[in-house]
Amino acid sequence: GRFEQEAALMGEAMETVTAAPEVCHRASDCFLRRGEIARALSAMKQAAEGLPQSPLYRAQLAALLCERGNVDEGLDHARACARTGLTPNERYYRGLAYFLLGEVEAAEYELGECRADPVVSKFPHYSQVLSFRGKKMGKR
Repeated sequence: GRFEQEAALMGEAMETVTAAPEVCHRASDCFLRRGEIARALSAMKQAAEGLPQSPLYRAQLAALLCERGNVDEGLDHARACARTGLTPNERYYRGLAYFLLGEVEAAEYELGECRADPVVSKFPHYSQVLSFRGKKMGKR
């Protein structure tokens, strides 16, 4: 029952603190763990709208959109994400955006550049992050 309590709490938090992208991001993660993809997507959209310059939110929104079959919209967010990011964590997510765009060489470059960071070095390769890794994304 704790997962249901967590989801209810996150839903309430999003309604209470509407301008908090981090709350929306955490809610999206909570909903994803419960398999509530539509709610996760809605929460991630709210997070990305609240902090549009965040590569983390943009890349994850792009991935969710692509997973749901909204590839064009997902790739639009991936392109926006690819134009941002400086920290190792942000470079990792910018690399994810490049990966979604089919720019594998750029994605691998970003991944290599941020791997020196002790936290990011433990992050999985982009192909392991996405369940649709076998599908060809390509440029659009």
